[in-house]
Amino acid sequence: MAKMQVIVRRSSHGLGQGPVIGTYQDQVDFSSSGDQTLVAAVVGRFIKIHKLFLVGASASNIRLYSGPSSEADPLTGSMNFAGGWSIALDEDDFTITCESGKAFVLTSSAAIQVGGLLVYSVI
Repeated sequence: MAKMQVIVRRSSHGLGQGPVIGTYQDQVDFSSSGDQTLVAAVVGRFIKIHKLFLVGASASNIRLYSGPSSEADPLTGSMNFAGGWSIALDEDDFTITCESGKAFVLTSSAAIQVGGLLVYSVI
């Protein structure tokens, strides 16, 4: 059977509607250190990451969290990158699901330009 990925809608929900159950794609674009909320928390719902593609401009240590890093609830260990770097994760390779009601957060040790694409579901 052929694998098929369907994107239901982009992450901009429009018309004042909050997040709904479905699959979304969104850009990743930041240039500061510390916690970066990639997907905002949804009360009573889980966030499941299907695909994550990131490119960093220079050296940094990054870590993925369910909720803010101050809660010390990491989803991954520290990933140490030297120089320009990229990472591509597909749900065939991994599955990340945040705890109910918690945001999907990336923490970067350095203020560098990071860009990419994220595909996720609110379930």
